Amino acid sequence: MNVTKSDRISLQIAGVALILSFLSSGFAVYQWWMSGRDETIRATIEISNKFNDEAIDPRSLGKSYKVAFNQFQTGSMNLLDLQKLEAPIRIRKHFEQLEYIAYLANRGKLDKNYLSQFILCDIAHQMI
Repeated sequence: MNVTKSDRISLQIAGVALILSFLSSGFAVYQWWMSGRDETIRATIEISNKFNDEAIDPRSLGKSYKVAFNQFQTGSMNLLDLQKLEAPIRIRKHFEQLEYIAYLANRGKLDKNYLSQFILCDIAHQMI
């Protein structure tokens, strides 16, 4: 079998092309993996900011509702005024959001390292 100089060069070029295609594929996989991670971080930061913007203190809101409920029981507030208060709805919404954020974080849909400290503290206090 007679291998000419041009055949050797063709084999070398094919080998280099094969290595470049492997490197290119590896880089594409790396970019895909990093973009997914970046998206998770971005989503975590967005959720943290939105939660912090809408944050309430459920304990103080609960205390003010309890005062209103006591007024209702003593007769100084009527039932319609008590029902107009948004405290129970806001408290329930607060804890539902915390539960959903914890669910997403536990499933790896959010990056726990980028959750705001306010959310982490609220989740920890909810468990107490």
